[in-house]
Formats: sequence, C-alpha cells, structure tokens
Amino acid sequence: MKKFFKSIYNVLAFIPRKIAAFVKAYTKKHQLKITTKATLIYAFIFTVVFAFAGTMIIVIYSNFIANGWHRLSDKEIVVQLILLTAVVYPIAIALVLATGYYVINWILRPVKKMTETAKTINTESLSTRMESSGNGDEVDALAEILNLMLDSLQVAYDKQARFVSDASHELRTPISVIQGYSGLLKRWGLQNKEITEEAAAAIFSESQNMKNLVEKLLFLARTDKKAMLVKPSEFFVGELVEEIVRETKLYEKEHEVNTGQMEAITADADRELLKQALRVFLDNSIKYTPIGGKVTLSCYGEESEEGEKLCALVVSDNGIGIPEADLPFLFERFYKVDKARERDGGTGLGLSIAKWILDNHNASITISSSVGIGTTVKVLLPCKREA
Repeated sequence: MKKFFKSIYNVLAFIPRKIAAFVKAYTKKHQLKITTKATLIYAFIFTVVFAFAGTMIIVIYSNFIANGWHRLSDKEIVVQLILLTAVVYPIAIALVLATGYYVINWILRPVKKMTETAKTINTESLSTRMESSGNGDEVDALAEILNLMLDSLQVAYDKQARFVSDASHELRTPISVIQGYSGLLKRWGLQNKEITEEAAAAIFSESQNMKNLVEKLLFLARTDKKAMLVKPSEFFVGELVEEIVRETKLYEKEHEVNTGQMEAITADADRELLKQALRVFLDNSIKYTPIGGKVTLSCYGEESEEGEKLCALVVSDNGIGIPEADLPFLFERFYKVDKARERDGGTGLGLSIAKWILDNHNASITISSSVGIGTTVKVLLPCKREA
C-alpha cells in the first residue's frame, strides 16, 4: 500500500517537477525576475490544468450524450453538465493551487536558505556569506547586497577591534610610567628632591601624552559617528600659512621653519580644521628632521586637468625621510613606520585626523619621500585665486 501511494505521489508530482525543471533552466538562461517567473508559472499552470479540465469535461460529456442522451430532457442534460463542471473545476483549481504552491515554494527556496544563513551570523561568524543561485533575479541581487553589507560590517568590526587594541596599547605605556613614578614617590617620599623632580616631570609628560591621545581618540570617535561638523567660511589661505609658521617659530628654535612660495588665494573651508591638518604635517616634518634642518610651508595656485582652480599647500623638509614601502599605510590609525620614529610621544593618529579633515574638504594628499633626503607633503584644495 505504501508503494502504491508513493507511486500515486510520483505521478501527481511529475508535472510540477517538470515545470520546475523547465522554469529553472529557462530563467537561468534568460535571468528572469521573480515576479516575471511567478506570473509565467501561474499562467502556464492555469492554462495547462484548465485546458486539461475542459478536455475532460468535453470527453465525459460526449460519452454521456452518446450513451444516454435520448432518455433525458434538455433541462436534465444541462443539469448534468453543470454537475460535471462543478466536480471537475474545483479539482482543477485545487490542482492549480497545489502545483503553484510547489513551484513558488521552489522559487523562494533560496530566500529560506538565506534566512537560515542569516540566523547563524554573529560577531564570531562575520565571514559567513549568502549563497547566490546564479539566476540573476531579485534574490541574487539581495544576496549580493547582503554580502556587501557583511563585508562592510566585517571591515568595520575588525577596524574597531584593532582600534580598541591599539588604543589600549598606547594608553598602557603612559599609565605604567605614571604608576612606576608614583610608586617611587610613595617609597621614597618627598625627601629626595632629585627623585621628586624627575618623577614630577615624567608624570607631567606622560599625562600630556595621555591627554593628546584621548583628544585624538575623541576626535576620531566623533568622525566615526558623523558628529564632527565642518564649518566653511572664506579666508585668505596665505594668511593662515603665515600664522602657522609664525606660531611655530615661537616654540621651535632648533629647526629653520619658513614660508616658501606664496600667492594670494581665498578658500571656502573650515579654517580651524585646515589649520589642524597643516599643523599635523608641519609637526611631523619638524619631529623627523635633524636639528638644524629646514622645514618649509608654501601656498600657491594650480589648475587640475579639468581646469579647476586649486590651492597647493606644500610642507617640505630635509629630514630622515620615509621608506617607500610604508607610504601607502601612513594614514592608517596607529600606524608607525618603525620604533626609531616613535619619539616625542607620537600616537600614530595625527595623519588619520589630517586625512579625514582634507577628505571632507574634497582635497587630495600626495606624499613623496626619500630616505635620508627628505619628505614633501602636497595638499590640493579647491579654491579661488585673487585677481
């Protein structure tokens, strides 16, 4: 009996399977959308089933008329036809619904699979991706979009994890130094003036490093949350450059810091943020240029290939230079070229902040450097030149 019912099921499922196989092959070849597939499938099923039902009614009714029409009145013949139709068409409708359910369920199987896959994704399995059927329909488009979103989430999560790890590492050193000197003061008290002065100086220096690091972390956190606002206004870029050089000379006596080529240029930008970015490049040049070396900050006009007026802000030095292999990574957070360049409390965040500022001013940055010769940082900022 079990085999009999299985045979019946196989016979009944033959048509839906053939339809599904045909639809799969055709849609994969022509990359039809789900809505188009569903419409064509139901139209095809409806046509086939109801054509078959109509044929059955005609055959049965013809046999009925041929065998017993002379014994029935016209009214009884019509009633028999109505009854026959009332029996055959509900069966046809049920067959259409069952076949359509089977085929549509097959069409939506990738969606169910995507749902099951999505349930398994968490922070430990962000590398999981949605499978594509290759049909080129809406489901494949959805899978592609979800995979792109997961790619972005994984990159963001990895960056966040690395950011937290690097920040913890950067904070660990000054905290350890402060704890060490605090313990020294606790053990020796304040009687030893030399130790007291050394400890106070070290604690002050490391607390300043921590303050600078925290301020930069907060800046980057605001940029990540889109909470940092750029407030543009028109100003003379040359005046800003001269202001930066003048302020630098007040505290920097070991290097020759000067302005280079200067032109009258007006920019529509956030003056304070632009000053902060230029200060990052200038301070780095001073930090990695030997005592007595030269650092120059220039401001002049250029034109792009499209004829756009640009302001070139150039910081150049004759310092120790940067290895070519490190240039592509300079703007990554916490990136440091080597341990020899980590003096003066560097955090590896300044260039990341400068890049964010300039990116939000539609400016481009080019860094060229040669080890032992020097480094040149060139910023091209959209602006207008004074007549």
